[in-house]
Amino acid sequence: MKRPRLSLIPLMLTASAFFTACNNVPVAPQVTTEKTTDSVTTAYVTTAEPEQEVAPEYAGTHYTYADIVDRMLDTSYLASWGNGERSAEFTSYDRASKRVGSSFVNWSANGDGGQYISKTDDGGFLIAEMEGPGYISRIWSATAGTGHVKIYIDGVEEPVIDLPFEKFFNGTTYPFRYGSLVYNDAAQGKNSYVPITYNKSCRIVAYGDWGKYYHINYTTLNPKDTVESLTDADLTEEQRAALARVNSFFAKSVGTHPSGLADGEFREFSVSPSTPAVLSFDGKGAFSGILLRLDSVPACEHPNSENVITLLKTLRLKIWWDGEEKPSVDVPLGDFFASAYGLTDARTLLLGVRDDRTLYNYYYMPYFKGAKMEISSEGDLCADVSVAVTVAENTVPKYAALRFSSVFSLGEYTKDKSRWPDHLILKADGAGRLAGLTLHVSMWKDGPDPESAPGSPWWGEGDEKFFVDGESFPSWFGTGTEDFFGYAWCDPTPFNKAFHCQSYCTGRSVLKGNRCVTRLLMADSIPFNESLDAYLEKYYSDEYVRYGYTAYMYLAPDAGTDREHVAAGEILSNISLDSSAVTGGFIEGEDLFVQSVDAGGKTASQRVASFGQWWSGDTQLFCTGLGAGRGVTASLPAKADGEYMLVASFTKAPDYGKVKVSVNGIPVGAEVNTYGPAVIADELTELGRVSLKKGYENTVTFTVSGKDQKASNTFFGVDFLLLIPVESYAGLEGIDLSEYGLYRKNAKPAEAADFTVEGEALKVIASVSVGKTSVQSMKGFGSSWSGNAQMWWTGGNNNATLTVKIHALKAGTYDLSAAMTKAKDYGKVSFYLNGRKSELTFDGYSTSVTRSVASLGSVKLNAGDNTLIIRIVGKNEKATNYMVGVDKLTFKYVGE
Repeated sequence: MKRPRLSLIPLMLTASAFFTACNNVPVAPQVTTEKTTDSVTTAYVTTAEPEQEVAPEYAGTHYTYADIVDRMLDTSYLASWGNGERSAEFTSYDRASKRVGSSFVNWSANGDGGQYISKTDDGGFLIAEMEGPGYISRIWSATAGTGHVKIYIDGVEEPVIDLPFEKFFNGTTYPFRYGSLVYNDAAQGKNSYVPITYNKSCRIVAYGDWGKYYHINYTTLNPKDTVESLTDADLTEEQRAALARVNSFFAKSVGTHPSGLADGEFREFSVSPSTPAVLSFDGKGAFSGILLRLDSVPACEHPNSENVITLLKTLRLKIWWDGEEKPSVDVPLGDFFASAYGLTDARTLLLGVRDDRTLYNYYYMPYFKGAKMEISSEGDLCADVSVAVTVAENTVPKYAALRFSSVFSLGEYTKDKSRWPDHLILKADGAGRLAGLTLHVSMWKDGPDPESAPGSPWWGEGDEKFFVDGESFPSWFGTGTEDFFGYAWCDPTPFNKAFHCQSYCTGRSVLKGNRCVTRLLMADSIPFNESLDAYLEKYYSDEYVRYGYTAYMYLAPDAGTDREHVAAGEILSNISLDSSAVTGGFIEGEDLFVQSVDAGGKTASQRVASFGQWWSGDTQLFCTGLGAGRGVTASLPAKADGEYMLVASFTKAPDYGKVKVSVNGIPVGAEVNTYGPAVIADELTELGRVSLKKGYENTVTFTVSGKDQKASNTFFGVDFLLLIPVESYAGLEGIDLSEYGLYRKNAKPAEAADFTVEGEALKVIASVSVGKTSVQSMKGFGSSWSGNAQMWWTGGNNNATLTVKIHALKAGTYDLSAAMTKAKDYGKVSFYLNGRKSELTFDGYSTSVTRSVASLGSVKLNAGDNTLIIRIVGKNEKATNYMVGVDKLTFKYVGE
């Protein structure tokens, strides 16, 4: 029997009403607690009042601006049908992808930048147009320039918002002045979650050098509803107060309950393959928080060890609501908390891991006739766990209620070959809301998949395509996997924001390793009345990349999904373990589990790709703020009891100090001087023989012992450690670093004098006299560009300069070539190295966007820092601007 259309479903309680209701309810409304010998059963009994089964006729609701803002904290409104709401997005997806009849045409097209709906009479680009009542919930971009973006509301001729697009994300101008709602530092992703409300219509037009990539997510309310429109970019006092309240919580309190409820009482369980942990709840109520601790994992164990990863994939969480036969929740334990690869650093509003390793899930989960939760072991592992459930009042009318559901899948390609590379996340039949997604990307091989043509895309190319209620063309059509998750260019930098995170990442975007990303869909949830078909493009084959999806949603009692239970063995066989997940052997410095840092010190995972490609994973453990006698202690895992030779790869730099190393409190090796005139990955250091126990009980301590007289500070960096059984150790010359994916020689990387500097790395270290630099994806222009990206210098003019430091390991003469971009709006440039002008002036003009390699002649470099200046020296008479694009610079050593 079909359910009524969503437009007939009445309004649920507003966020403020929910908060009041919850705060008037005891944290755990207990009446009885029962324990049985077979399993542990805890019964919470509440009084069940008669429920209205049929929806009354909906008369409409008026929403204030604060009501819409409160949706960003309200965990209860998601659990209702949604009053006929619809959500969708406008993006810069490639318009070559079309649906013609029953056929999908150019479905893998990837020119996802610079697209728009139409041109306007005044020279602008219409990028979004919505009919109200409704609101914009999220604006994202990978490129935001100085060109203005204007937002027109309710048909008013003057725009309510008229700002350079970059000011939508830099936190300097109202209404975008809330640093935890608006930011441009999510691994190069720029995001604004400041709602833009409109009662009748909204129209967005971009002008000039505004940017190239965008997502605009919006929700259309029931036609009977009205909403307080945003009529002044400066906001009213009430609107500012609402945004400030949410912004403050996001800045200070993420990881605690969004509505301020206290955590439930922890209960301990021993889970084995034959004995699950079972918690039963009677009557009517709502889970408002689920917390879990892995008591059997010692505090010294690496959070991403093979043991922890296996444990969180083989322990299974299931939840049944209201006596249903099939569980609504059936996922690996870690994925339920967005911790998809061991214990990650996820820290979002509703999902994550606290500093003390407590996992939390704060989705609101109502039930009417009881609930049952089970944690079981699908492998041969046993575990001690502690579980706490916060039970709150069920405020959702039964006729409008949706059940919380979470399913896990490995995904599969569509059978329709014309739809390649669509990869199915899930199909849902019936009414519900999609409220979040976690993706675990496991790369099995380095480099691009040669079968992923056209355009040699990488895994991040995959657009989201969500078909709602049988749509012939998706109302959600994105521009890239990482774009959906709120960052850009598959930047490997971990980040945490309230609504999205990259909680774990190894290697560069096309290197073997694991990435875990999560996006919560709160104010931008996706309601559906009849069905949801959710896809993500997947260009790489399973030989190269494998996916694990965890969807968080709400479903009507008679709705369901096509996702079946995936066995733990199949899940584990889908994962390629990183070196940090395997006990002992090769240990990345950035993956060392730091147990303690002496007073004043700090540790960080630092990207060092801008200094060359000698570092493993382009990253090191960076230690700062430590004076003589102070240090850092970390776990040192070993595969087995025994004697090992400890070998280290340190970084050398002008501001690095001297370091002494001890293992299990015993000094090992001589003092290491990590000072160097340039930033380099130093030759391997043989520290000496150590005696270790199996597991994570061993410790390694790096202590600052002073500094070289030339050094400007006492920083130090650890690239990686090697533990080699003494019986198989054949000296440093016997170590083959290619086994660990390293390109440099094992002893003296400085011997390899040739080097390349990527344009993306130049962006990190460049300063300009006029204009600005950014990293621009070039994937829409073909496969010629290294890394599919360039450094893009915009806003410059004649005689403007860009200055960088170029690090050379060896002094001498080099042949310099520059891979540059040409386009109709690019200028002419000259290159100056250490004050000497190159032999060629490069003209960047071309009628089309192309890549050109220019030989700039011989240059002299010093060992260490060299100054490179790129100067704009005019433009071709046909060129329309002075832009500059640098793909990469290549220095080939000629001789002394």
